[in-house]
Amino acid sequence: MKKTVFFIPLLLLLFAACKKDSSTKPSSTTTTTPPPANPYYFKFSLDGVAYNLNANYPQYMPFYENEIGGYQDGTTGLFPSLGIRLAWPYGDTVKESDVMGLKGKTLYYNDILIHPELIFEKNTSDVWYSVDTSNTTYSITITNVTYLKNDTTLGNALRTYVITGTCSGVIDEGSGQSILSNGQFNFVISRKDY
Repeated sequence: MKKTVFFIPLLLLLFAACKKDSSTKPSSTTTTTPPPANPYYFKFSLDGVAYNLNANYPQYMPFYENEIGGYQDGTTGLFPSLGIRLAWPYGDTVKESDVMGLKGKTLYYNDILIHPELIFEKNTSDVWYSVDTSNTTYSITITNVTYLKNDTTLGNALRTYVITGTCSGVIDEGSGQSILSNGQFNFVISRKDY
């Protein structure tokens, strides 16, 4: 009988020691899953300087019914940035089939059916535009286009797409020309939604 009397208080003591305290705070070392890496970028070289523009938000380009385009920024401060604008002849309206039909096309700077343009903004006062040259060494090649989403951020109905490809070009900022080379891009462009 003495063993039983001794054993019961010992069990009660063990259960009390194992009871979880309801005021215990959770550990401050909880782990969270990091956000996915930004998939958008525009890599290129200009005047011997390599750029990798990869800010995590799209910049839509002002455009007309016959144009599509967008910019990829390097920082949240918007600069530097590099954009592509594609323009069909005036009076045309860019349709879904036109955008999706860009996949696999190489566009030259003297093309008139779909005219490509590069726009490099180093800062607010240093803006470079591609030169319309007949030299086919320079071009924009589009390897893929995929629909992304509808967007009304700018107050207008837009359809956005991810465009992937390569580019090179002669660009001019008014006082001289430079070569943009080794361009690789995967970023967001937009068109008006009709």
